[in-house]
Formats: sequence, C-alpha cells, structure tokens
Amino acid sequence: MRLEIAERAEQDIEEIGDHIALDSPLAAEGVVAKIEAKFAAIAQQPLLYAEQSDIAPGFRRALVYPYSIWFRIKDVDTVRIERVVHGARDLQPLFESEG
Repeated sequence: MRLEIAERAEQDIEEIGDHIALDSPLAAEGVVAKIEAKFAAIAQQPLLYAEQSDIAPGFRRALVYPYSIWFRIKDVDTVRIERVVHGARDLQPLFESEG
C-alpha cells in the first residue's frame, strides 16, 4: 500500500525527536528510526492492527512503546499516518480537536 504521512504526524515525530534529544541525540535517532520502520510495517499489512473506533471512527493503532501510531486506511491502496503520540496522553480530546 501507498503510505501518506499527515503534516501533524510529521510534527509529532519532530517533537518526539527534539524532546528525547535533550537528553540523548543518539537515543532520539533510534526512537525516530523505530517509528519510521513501523510506518513501513503498517503500509505492508494495515489490517493486522485493530480498529480503535472508540477513539475516532476508522482509526487503527500500532505501538512503538511508549508511542502510539494512529492511522487510517484511506482507500484500497493508501494508508495515512495521522498522529504519533505518547501513550500517557489523553487521547479523546486530542482526536476531538482533529475533527
């Protein structure tokens, strides 16, 4: 499947990397690389990840502990990464603000 990454998800990754880099730039690179590798896995088999409609309709979640990657299957050949957030975040308000 084709992979799209929402602008907000790109910002999430940048913020995650910047935050981790305050303590360890090397660790930040590793975490970002793991997240990006998971994007590729999602694109290969998006149906492996259960729908999380209680959070937002059509959303699915993949984990790269402690981060959650939130994505949607847009059509028969496209997956869109919508957000990458820390697992401790309050998700409902986050996705309500996304519309």
